[in-house]
Amino acid sequence: MNYKRITLFVMNILTIIVSYLIAYLMRFGTNWRNMFNEGSDYTVAAFLVASFLLVFLFYPVSTPAKGRGKLHRLKEAFLFNLFLFMIFTTGLYLAHISTNASRLLYYYFFCVNFVLTYLCLELLHRAEQDYIASHKENTVVFANPDNVLETLRKIVTMGKQYDVTGIAIFERGTYRFERISRNDAGHTYIPTDDADMMTFLTREVVDNAFISLPDSRRSDIREIISTLDEMGIHSFLMLDSFVVNNTESRVEMLGDQQVIRFAPRIFKESELFAKRCLDIVGGLVGCILCILIGLFVAPAIYLDDPGPIIFAQKRIGRNGRPFKMYKFRSMYTDAEARKAELMKDNEMNGLMFKMKDDPRITKVGKFIRKTSIDELPQFFNVLGGSMSLVGTRPPTAGEYAQYSPHHKRRLSLKPGITGMWQVSGRSDITDFEEVVKLDLKYIDGWSFLLDIKILFMTVASVVTGKGSE
Repeated sequence: MNYKRITLFVMNILTIIVSYLIAYLMRFGTNWRNMFNEGSDYTVAAFLVASFLLVFLFYPVSTPAKGRGKLHRLKEAFLFNLFLFMIFTTGLYLAHISTNASRLLYYYFFCVNFVLTYLCLELLHRAEQDYIASHKENTVVFANPDNVLETLRKIVTMGKQYDVTGIAIFERGTYRFERISRNDAGHTYIPTDDADMMTFLTREVVDNAFISLPDSRRSDIREIISTLDEMGIHSFLMLDSFVVNNTESRVEMLGDQQVIRFAPRIFKESELFAKRCLDIVGGLVGCILCILIGLFVAPAIYLDDPGPIIFAQKRIGRNGRPFKMYKFRSMYTDAEARKAELMKDNEMNGLMFKMKDDPRITKVGKFIRKTSIDELPQFFNVLGGSMSLVGTRPPTAGEYAQYSPHHKRRLSLKPGITGMWQVSGRSDITDFEEVVKLDLKYIDGWSFLLDIKILFMTVASVVTGKGSE
């Protein structure tokens, strides 16, 4: 919860009320009974409140601690009231609302509100500075020589309450401890006299310790935490020390156990929920299209080559889960049996099979493949949850059996009907490793808007026929 923002909101509400009362007193004296003597005056007051809410929600007014001085806070107060005035007057004009109250009243109001807004920002700024000064926590840092500066930088970004007073640098199997002091001007410096770490921790004021050591120093970390715990000093273990390159981490509670999750990309539940909602909506629309178009396609498929209308094949989904993927049959019924003899003509370099003039494809099959109609039954896979609208291409069981370890990461999300590989030109990319790179680029950079973009690009690709061979 952003307590600064809430405090600023409450103070601005009070400021508006007080400003209006002062402005009314300046204009009409103490004749309070006539403050709202007409219905239109209530409407104008409501417009004023609505204007304030709009400005407060959308104008990024700085919280007091971010001000760079009195002039900065004066500018904030002026801009806030300027936007409030512009929205208020524009709203009254567009709504054709007239007021019986004197225009001078609102002139007084905005002048008074500007002054009070500035005074509020000054008051909050000073209150926060006093709070930070009285709640400073003396902090000691444990780090390696190669990451000590980066650790200090991160502590600075955490807030002004952490005041680093000592640094313990682990090197050559022991600690080199440095005290950090401040002169009368407030500048930091390292005294020349030696300091003993244990004496410092025991005798000086130390509230917290930040530990930024690698996992290989686990025994040292345990010893440090145990020593600090004995003294009642709080320890913060910085997770960056444990992170593998290009791997995200997050602390989670699983039951009553606190764990650290590591993954190349950690998705929020809200992100996965949004993706699933898109799949359900798109899946419903796609299933309806599949049924309608299938009424015309099914007879043509059967007449061209009698047999099943729907081709069901075992594919491999998220993290290696097998599922049945459905397509309109575009090949002769003996296509799978003939695949082995055609492998010598495979145009793909790697674990996919592709052939431009595949003799197993029927005449109707060529048409429904070119128009991507053959993939419409996969919307039932999407609705059932085994696939997504956008994802990576699901491999066959045979392809999956030949995967190297780094290939499997492309299956860390549900496979999709379309994906970055398809919209990049299915007929142009022939190297499987390039396909993997595109898939990982999609997974690592996934966003809801990226899925929408790929869906639009897929529609354009189908309409133009590009990359659908």
